[in-house]
Amino acid sequence: MKDWLLRLKVRWKLLIAFGSVLVLSVILTLVVISSTRSILDYNQLNEKMDRVNITVLVMNGLVKDFYSHGYKNESFQVTGKSKLVDEFEKVFTEQDSLLQLISGYDLFDKTNHTQDLAELEKVHYDYKESFYRLVDLFKERGFKDHGIEGGLRNSIHKVEDTSYEYDKALMLMLRRHEKDFFLRKDEKYLQRFNASTAVFRSAIQNSDSSGTAAAASILSNLQDYQEKFNQVVEVEKKIGLNTSSGAIGLINQKYAMISDQLAGLTQLVKEERGLLVQRSFVKIFLLLALQVIGGLLLIHIYSNALTNAIKEIQGAMINLSNGTYPETLVTKVKDEIGQTKTALNQLVDRIKEAANFAKSLGEGKLDTQYNERFKNDVLAKSIINMQDQLVHINQEQEITNWTNQGLAKFSDLLKEDNASLELLADAIIGQLVKYLEANQGAIYVLDDEKNLLRRVATYAYAKKKYAEDTIRVGQGLLGQCVLEADTIYLSDVPSDYVKITSGLGEATPRNVLIVPLKSKDTIVGVLELASFTMFEPFQVSFVEKVSENVANILSSRMIAEKTEKLLEESQAKAEVLAAQEEELRQNTEELQATQEQMHRNEVEFKRQIQELEQKLLHKEKEMLILRAARTKLTRPNEIITVDDDA
Repeated sequence: MKDWLLRLKVRWKLLIAFGSVLVLSVILTLVVISSTRSILDYNQLNEKMDRVNITVLVMNGLVKDFYSHGYKNESFQVTGKSKLVDEFEKVFTEQDSLLQLISGYDLFDKTNHTQDLAELEKVHYDYKESFYRLVDLFKERGFKDHGIEGGLRNSIHKVEDTSYEYDKALMLMLRRHEKDFFLRKDEKYLQRFNASTAVFRSAIQNSDSSGTAAAASILSNLQDYQEKFNQVVEVEKKIGLNTSSGAIGLINQKYAMISDQLAGLTQLVKEERGLLVQRSFVKIFLLLALQVIGGLLLIHIYSNALTNAIKEIQGAMINLSNGTYPETLVTKVKDEIGQTKTALNQLVDRIKEAANFAKSLGEGKLDTQYNERFKNDVLAKSIINMQDQLVHINQEQEITNWTNQGLAKFSDLLKEDNASLELLADAIIGQLVKYLEANQGAIYVLDDEKNLLRRVATYAYAKKKYAEDTIRVGQGLLGQCVLEADTIYLSDVPSDYVKITSGLGEATPRNVLIVPLKSKDTIVGVLELASFTMFEPFQVSFVEKVSENVANILSSRMIAEKTEKLLEESQAKAEVLAAQEEELRQNTEELQATQEQMHRNEVEFKRQIQELEQKLLHKEKEMLILRAARTKLTRPNEIITVDDDA
């Protein structure tokens, strides 16, 4: 066999040698392709896990929207159906499909995390059941004229509209305890309500008209009012008086469990993906080293049968096997030896380029350019293809991470419940402009009654710039955005056009992005951003996602401020009414005291008149006696009779 090999021409010997190297190259290529596919599979799994995390956040937002204001929708109270519930079911179905796809990966079996995935699916369904239990409780509770609250309102009207003359202050006290409970969700107001009801009932029972039909009617209505209110309180306790109690507390607990389990599984996928990438690079380098070593071994076998030129090639290969790149071999002839030297030089260059390129990829330098001379090689194409895949994956991952981090930041920002509408809007627009690296921004809220957009926040170059305060709906870009209810993005905008149509005053940005703030398909305002650089599509998509959360929180905050204002006005009116009642009571007491004094004076006057009449009568009797005595003296024979009654 050895003699046969030695008899072969140099061309054929080298063909055999380099053929073997080529086989190793093919094996290396197959390994690279297989590793790339495995990495892509892990990246797809990682994307699905990220999507599950996003759907969990969306479902939690829908649940909060429902128990904060969604249940008040008239359609839900009448039909039991809600867009929020339908959207929850849609997102839940999507998440369920994702979990089914994720469970098909053998990663969790290999890492003994199948039970964790099964537990996640179980909590996933428990979360859904808890939400629908909450929906049923809100349907039972009702709102305004529906459900138990509707019955409560009817019972209140029956008490207020009764013909019985009751103490209005007692009724106002009951209504105040009722409203305090609904505003603060504190059971102490239930106790105060029941105590005030007992006082109210006792006042009716101890009144002079307690035995009348009107008294019996108001006592019955008062009892019904108390029972209905206690029923509402019981349902509210089942729903949850705060975020950690009742059905709401259970949902939040399930959400926390899902978040923790997802975080663990997501971290597992990322770690396994990192290990796979590391192992893939190790395999590639080992096969590359095996390719080089195999070539060296074949060359060593043929070295004794070759000329000094072949020994020169051998020396170069030895240097290469020792970990150093040999100097370029000088080719003086074009025979097989020359072709061999040329091929060896090219091989060294390819190995050097592939090694350097692979090293750069291993160091994370994904923008490294492959040498133009070797781009058509099989190995080069495979490695370049792997680079393209890694760059694409890295870009998508960076966009996903950037979006998730931004959503998380704004989620934390929107949880600030104590901030006023203006302060919250300032924080939102400031954070958004900084995160997008834009130049200017503004937030306007819609005043439906005046058909105007009112500015509540602006941000420009790290400080406020006072732009136009109000803009009519339909006026300029902002007003047109309200009418169209869709995003407006203009690039390379002329400076004079911005002055006319934009709400940012006389700034001269070249790119303007205007996004409507929509809360359940209702426009509550407009968000405007401007920059000297173009907004990328993923940035526009991110702003649209953030705008939904901003719209929901601004809508809730405006409703809360309006409700608080109405409550303050109601309390002020109640205080004025109480003061008027107190003044009326004092005037009544003074009038009663005056009447009593007049009655005493009248009695005294009558007594004095009677005394005077008695004295006058006594004087008249004395006068009659004197007259009779005189007459008797003048006419002694006449008998004169004096009538005492005269």
